[in-house]
Amino acid sequence: MKTLMAIAILACSLQAEKKANPLFDELKKLEGQWSSDSKEHAADVTYKLSSGGSVLMETMAMANHAEMITMYHPDGDGLALTHYCMLGNQPRMRAAKDQKPGVIKFEGDGGTKEGKESKDTKDAKDKKDTKKDDKPKADSSQKKHKKD
Repeated sequence: MKTLMAIAILACSLQAEKKANPLFDELKKLEGQWSSDSKEHAADVTYKLSSGGSVLMETMAMANHAEMITMYHPDGDGLALTHYCMLGNQPRMRAAKDQKPGVIKFEGDGGTKEGKESKDTKDAKDKKDTKKDDKPKADSSQKKHKKD
């Protein structure tokens, strides 16, 4: 019993030492439900904090497409994501070092394809730009819907 209590106290003290992560703090502001009215890329996107606020889960639903999930989390003083694509791959990305205000730029950092390491995702040069003030970027007619 004493060992269990010591572990619980240690876990609580470690949580109190969390460092601020400005990029992750900006993304957390997206929490809620978003929609796009675009005829070409209509989508409903939900952002939800999970695991004690240590991860932001993005769930994207598009008509006639399978749901996709992206998990954003702090990585030291940086930011990382894993996207779980309807195509069966899981690209990983890290926030680029050179950030501009209002935009978070992600760069490929490996990944898997259908459970196996994929050379395409490992060597990815693709970049994902995420505007903090209007994510997800489908078109300019996006509206944020408040949670009830």
